[in-house]
Amino acid sequence: MTSKTMAAAPQYTLRIKSWDTDTPPDAKSFAFAPPQGAKSVEFNALADVGEVPAPAEALKE
Repeated sequence: MTSKTMAAAPQYTLRIKSWDTDTPPDAKSFAFAPPQGAKSVEFNALADVGEVPAPAEALKE
């Protein structure tokens, strides 16, 4: 949610006031459904990826 290495990085706070802990969540809520065209990437292929992705303008060059 925030980067400690970037100046002025956005930060977020979430306050939960009434959380129903008596009702278990449906397992389907946590099922991953990749979007059409998604590709699997090996974890070690991400070794050179930084904490923050390049701006969209840099990707166009």
